Amino acid sequence: MYGELVTPNDAEDLPNPGYVRANEAGNVTAACHGNGAGNQISVVLAAGEFFPCLVARVYGTGTSAITMHVFY
Repeated sequence: MYGELVTPNDAEDLPNPGYVRANEAGNVTAACHGNGAGNQISVVLAAGEFFPCLVARVYGTGTSAITMHVFY
């Protein structure tokens, strides 16, 4: 398993789809892998919690969690 920091970006997918974990509590807006970039899901995560799907893109707009990692 590999992990790397996530930099939210409204225009680009993650280099590798994976499971995003919020290191700090906050809102995360993302597109699940296979659903297309237009299908955004926004959830509030507690520190250490994972986004509930395999993530292809994390949007800067609508995301307030500062530090996140993606694991793949």
